[in-house]
Amino acid sequence: MLSFIGKNQNKKLFSPSVQAQIDFGMSLIRENNMSVKEVAVAINSAMDTCLAADEKWRNSIRS
Repeated sequence: MLSFIGKNQNKKLFSPSVQAQIDFGMSLIRENNMSVKEVAVAINSAMDTCLAADEKWRNSIRS
């Protein structure tokens, strides 16, 4: 799947919002020298926090 997503010629197949999400994930890999697995874990953790409506997360978005 990642090999398909990572190809520039396939980018046009995704909506602009999905393209932005892919670009964000790829920038995490490049800029933080993270493995694909580390990025996936970090993104999943952030999504879990948002979906659980964690109190710290709610307070951070109000600031």
